[in-house]
Amino acid sequence: MLATRRIEKGELVFDEPAFVVIDQDPAQQMKDAEIRPILQRCLELGEGHGILNGAEKPYPPEVTALMAQVTEINARRAFAKLSEAARAEWLALMDEFGVSAGVHAHLVGLTSDAGAQLNGREAAVMEFDAIAARWNCQLRGTAAEGLPDELHNVAVRAANLKTLGGIIRTNAYGFKTGERGASAGLYRLACRCNHSCNPNVRKQFRGTDGHVHVYANTTIREGAELFNSYAALTLHVRKRRELLRSKYAFDCTCERCRHELRAEGS
Repeated sequence: MLATRRIEKGELVFDEPAFVVIDQDPAQQMKDAEIRPILQRCLELGEGHGILNGAEKPYPPEVTALMAQVTEINARRAFAKLSEAARAEWLALMDEFGVSAGVHAHLVGLTSDAGAQLNGREAAVMEFDAIAARWNCQLRGTAAEGLPDELHNVAVRAANLKTLGGIIRTNAYGFKTGERGASAGLYRLACRCNHSCNPNVRKQFRGTDGHVHVYANTTIREGAELFNSYAALTLHVRKRRELLRSKYAFDCTCERCRHELRAEGS
């Protein structure tokens, strides 16, 4: 996301409400019949682990996979309640986590005459065809309605598939909704700020409804990219990078990380 004008240090860059809010209150989640057994298993496997807030041990892969399941369940429910316009905005955001066989994903970015009819529709991801470098997908239920039979089974590139939970995990910001409550929000602008460990903007939530204000950390020239931080900046470089890799599926190569790694001789 680029600055459209020169922005002075401390200035409000923009403010916006979340267009999607997903309740992540642990107490409420544990009351949910579908989610409770998954969280209980997470607690069993993840005791003593965690990389947030400076904890030493990353979650085991099994816990990460189970937590992704919970995110997908919550995302699916929230998506079903949205307008078509809001669904399109959700699917326009990036998914850094990709797909695997057995998941449900949405088709996006298809440009052929036939493919354009599939954009926004949900499909079961079957298997990967290594020769064609495409995922074989099957439209089901309402996603297949109104389409000719030959389009019910399609082969598409990974870049044309996104999962709702993957988009949440890539983009959503968490915010507090009370003393213990927590929610995750998607934003039209804020979600398009990339990460840097030396960010030029910072976010501040106002109230408990997810409304976010974004301020400039420094003077920003017109046309410069706006960078937010996805990790606690007080963490050691290796912990920051481990957190970002585990939570957001990318290796941070920002200027600060490169400098601190060079200083350590890495």
